[in-house]
Amino acid sequence: MLRSNLATDMRDEGEVIAPNDHFSDPVAIHPIPLLDLNKIAEMEALIGHQAVANMFNMISTEIVDNIPIMIDDLASGKFAQARKAAHRLRGASSILGVTRLADGLGQIEKIADEGENILYVVNHLRQVATDTLRAIADRNA
Repeated sequence: MLRSNLATDMRDEGEVIAPNDHFSDPVAIHPIPLLDLNKIAEMEALIGHQAVANMFNMISTEIVDNIPIMIDDLASGKFAQARKAAHRLRGASSILGVTRLADGLGQIEKIADEGENILYVVNHLRQVATDTLRAIADRNA
């Protein structure tokens, strides 16, 4: 069974990394930003800075608590459970402007429907989750 470790860069044996994988270098320029600063500013104007900070804390907790479970669900063939969890977190991420995580979760939804390329998407999700936690921590610092 695959085990997610968001705090380290450990890789499970047998994982497949696609060529030119932009997630292999978290500092590399990526077409989708980790955080959409314009969207975040819009949300802060609508609901206030503290409410947005609270939402970021909620998303951080969801990442730490649920991404490893989602990855295990995918690895063990529990695709419907993984898809439901991905869909829920993708919605909150999209609203708040956590764009790269929302995109990765959208990929999880698609893979859960198709049941293909699971290891590749799991690798992406791990890296995106780790990068997103760093970006949120930096923003809230």
